[in-house]
Amino acid sequence: MFVCKNCYTSFVAPKTEIERHGKTEPPYEEFHCCPNCESRSFYETAGGYCRSCGRKIAAGKEYCNETCRKQGEALWAKQRAAREAQKNDPMQVLIRKTEEYNKKHGTRLSYGQFTAYLEAGVISINDI
Repeated sequence: MFVCKNCYTSFVAPKTEIERHGKTEPPYEEFHCCPNCESRSFYETAGGYCRSCGRKIAAGKEYCNETCRKQGEALWAKQRAAREAQKNDPMQVLIRKTEEYNKKHGTRLSYGQFTAYLEAGVISINDI
């Protein structure tokens, strides 16, 4: 792993740039830089830490062993499922509909006002 001293981005391999200086044939100047900000100032780290247990590991790896990998992937799947469930929560859907209505009509209705207007028939869910 490498870390840029300019933007602090971590990356596996530096970007290779070739400077030709107007020449049509080699030798060309070749240098390595950060793939994010193209700074030539970066350093190589000795390794990272396991995403599951935090144990020090070799550079380029995410988990120290297969058990940690399975635990880490299970945790990510659980978090992804929770985010999806929250997106489909009826309350969250109504809040999004309120925001969409306000944006479309240039209003500033609160969630309570929006639901009251829906119940009173002042606005329709089709207005969104």
